Amino acid sequence: MLWILCLVLCGLLAGTGADPGALLRLGMDIMNHEVRSAMEESHILEKMAAEASNPQAGGKAIKGLSNMKVKDVLEPVITLNFIPGVGIFQCVSTGMTITGKSFTGGNMEINVVLNITATNRLLKDEETGTPMFRSEGCEVILVSVKTNLPNNKAISKFVDSTLRKVLPGLMCPAIDAVLVYVNKKWVKLTDPMPVNQTGTVKYALTAPPTTTASYIQVDFSPVVQLPESQVIQLATEGSVPEFPEGSAKGSQLLLSASFLTAELALLQKSLDVNLKDKRVGKLSQTTGTLAGFIPQVAKTYHKPKPLLIKVKISKPPKVTMKAGKSLMHLHGSLEMFAARRHGKHPKSLFLLETHLGLEIHYSVHENMLQMATSLDSLLSLSRVSSSVGDFNEAELTSFITDYLQKAYIPVVNDALHIGLPLPDLLAINYNLAELDIVEDALVLGLKLMMLGVYTLLLLWGLATPCLGLLETVGTLARIDKDELGKAIQNSLVGGPILQNVLGTVTSVNQGLLGAGGLLGGGGLLSYGGIFSLVEELSGLKIEELTLPKVSIKLLPGFGVQLSLHTKVSLHGSGPVVGLLQLAAEVNVSSKVALGMSPRGTPILVLKRCNTLLGRISLMSGLLPTPIFGLVEQTLCKVLPGLLCPVVDSVLSVVNELLGATLSLVPLGTLGSVEFTLATLPLISNQYIELDVNPIVKSIAGDVIDFPKPRLPVKVPPKEDHTSQVTVPLYLFNTVFGLLQTNGALDLDITPEMVPRNIPLTTTDLAALAPEVLGKLPPGQNLLLSLRVAKAPMVTLQNKKATVSIPATIHVLSSVPQGSPVVLFQMNGVMTLNAQLAPSSTKLHITLSLERLSVQLASSFSQPFDASHLEEWLSDVVRAAYVQRLNEHLEVGIPLPKILNVNFANSAVAIIENAVVLTVAP
Repeated sequence: MLWILCLVLCGLLAGTGADPGALLRLGMDIMNHEVRSAMEESHILEKMAAEASNPQAGGKAIKGLSNMKVKDVLEPVITLNFIPGVGIFQCVSTGMTITGKSFTGGNMEINVVLNITATNRLLKDEETGTPMFRSEGCEVILVSVKTNLPNNKAISKFVDSTLRKVLPGLMCPAIDAVLVYVNKKWVKLTDPMPVNQTGTVKYALTAPPTTTASYIQVDFSPVVQLPESQVIQLATEGSVPEFPEGSAKGSQLLLSASFLTAELALLQKSLDVNLKDKRVGKLSQTTGTLAGFIPQVAKTYHKPKPLLIKVKISKPPKVTMKAGKSLMHLHGSLEMFAARRHGKHPKSLFLLETHLGLEIHYSVHENMLQMATSLDSLLSLSRVSSSVGDFNEAELTSFITDYLQKAYIPVVNDALHIGLPLPDLLAINYNLAELDIVEDALVLGLKLMMLGVYTLLLLWGLATPCLGLLETVGTLARIDKDELGKAIQNSLVGGPILQNVLGTVTSVNQGLLGAGGLLGGGGLLSYGGIFSLVEELSGLKIEELTLPKVSIKLLPGFGVQLSLHTKVSLHGSGPVVGLLQLAAEVNVSSKVALGMSPRGTPILVLKRCNTLLGRISLMSGLLPTPIFGLVEQTLCKVLPGLLCPVVDSVLSVVNELLGATLSLVPLGTLGSVEFTLATLPLISNQYIELDVNPIVKSIAGDVIDFPKPRLPVKVPPKEDHTSQVTVPLYLFNTVFGLLQTNGALDLDITPEMVPRNIPLTTTDLAALAPEVLGKLPPGQNLLLSLRVAKAPMVTLQNKKATVSIPATIHVLSSVPQGSPVVLFQMNGVMTLNAQLAPSSTKLHITLSLERLSVQLASSFSQPFDASHLEEWLSDVVRAAYVQRLNEHLEVGIPLPKILNVNFANSAVAIIENAVVLTVAP
């Protein structure tokens, strides 16, 4: 038996050894280019639109709509994300205009912005052996809908419902059509490619391609074949070649040294050559020259005779590689002849065995790997035979080296000039590759040419996945997986979810253990077996369910792997076994997808649920071993049906919390902010990212068009176990804009509104600027009227928040029994520092005046230098205006409500054009 075991182990070890050949990593740059090219080549969206505009025979009409046509399909923005172990998540953001006749009889026009999403599963085509993509789970998500139909809920609901019915059938075929084009570019991958007339190379797949979070990897077992169909085996010794560290994001091709060795074996015969050069360099190739190294030659050949050299390679060339350097090893023989006259065959002088080391210089030309060599060293030289007597062959080293470098190496390079074929797939242009020699392999860093404006849009789409056609980035929320785990844990505490599981598993004459079940009469183990031992085992109930320990793992591009580890206590009874108490450890493992609900909220959807039964302990009572095994089998069958609904219930609670993301938050008397999702949720290894779009409305319900940011906000990286929410600059500007529109920034300041130590009379004013009063009497009260005609400007930069408010300031004198008299008017700018303090639901703003600058606009008396009044006016503004302004700002900047994350104790960081709140555990 030991020798059998040895053979098995040896076979296993052989299977896990080095896997020579070629490895290809396709990064997102290549895949984006291919999908984009396929979209452009197929013109698929335009075709879909044209088909939608043509009534199909037997097609079902849409109730209430007629003469539908689709036009103005916008240039799509494509976003791809790798899904480890699956393939690629694809999102195509586009827009279109749908026209026709509505049920009201008028012309209808609907402008739609939408996202088409699907999972492109990467498989191996069993017929061709090539990779292929297959689309799964296509969805169409409406981002925005604008129509010329009357604005009421019934019509909006009808339009929304109609589009959700029509668009999937119209748009989802576009994904399949694009994949047809992409899959065509894999077709030639496994075709044999000729190496001139010497043989062929075929890039056969070792296994189906695999997908990681950063790339698709294709492993090749290349087949190198001679014309006579003999396959050249690749060497299996040595270590497994690996891509260099830190190169996971780019596209790369790795060619192992053993694979290049096999390819060069096709050229072995081309390296055998007879050299007849009369002169190499400054030396003539005659016996006279040779005599300078071997004196015996002069004794045999008194007159110089031309030399002939025959080089024969006895072993296939071998390629070795160390970091930065590659050698071609040529083992063979070098035989030197002296030419003779009158047609006689040349006479052999000596035969040497040689081992040459040629340094290989790699390049790519016309998508072929090119090699050029130079003699690195003559690694060994030994004499096999000699007709001129004994000599020290080492003394020939310099002569042979010089001769080979100048006469033989050009022959080798001519043979290599044909080039070696590279994998033919996805229209990859290898000519731009950057080559790097690593341990036992050559790595080609694949590059793309500049692809124009659309590629820039595409790459920008990578930074903000599935951004669609929206022009701005909203409030960006990055929720750490710990917060999701906390929400799931909280849903299990104190609620009815676990209580609903408690109850009967088996009862008398029912269930798997009852008389009509697995062990009952007529069952698999009825009378005559062991039924008599368990027929009274009944009323098996779950009495207690330990609060599960929650563990989650985020699956980039897909969702969540959720595990609930719990302990189940079961009680039962019977005359034979008596009171029975069992405890079983159970792990409920679920795969949950993250998507978007029809309402536009993030939603977690259970895709798969399994239960793994752990250790079962008998706490009290007696249970025979056979029955114990049957109980274990029963629990394995029953528990999934009992515990998987727990996961559904948990997800329902969590989805309610996620649904609160879509909320309408009042802004006091100013209006409201409605939070919606701008794009599909993005999921990475550590967090869920939501691009929340805040829609600000006035108190009358009108949407406020806030200023668009010129550049996307550069959000700093999120640290592990923290959550972030980014509040963009435009929300600040919008709140202050609403304050200005509503007149909340205008104020009349009277002496009663300022402390007594701040003078507000004509006497005090005259002390600062005597020319102001003219003939007005002293001692009269002053009135300051501040009016803000333009919206304030908020600046967020250099860790500081400031607000600039332009104002017109009228200074008036109160006249007893009369109207106030305008003394002068100034144009001023108030610069205020903003202190930001988060609460659980808002970001609060408190202002303090930094400076006030004024210029005289007009005066009823004579002009004066208004800057003399700035200090006095600043005191007045601090005491009265800033205080009133802070009261209006108590509405704060609303924060999105996501999974009940409490931002009250968050750290505040002011970055360029945004404020970042970070919640630590």
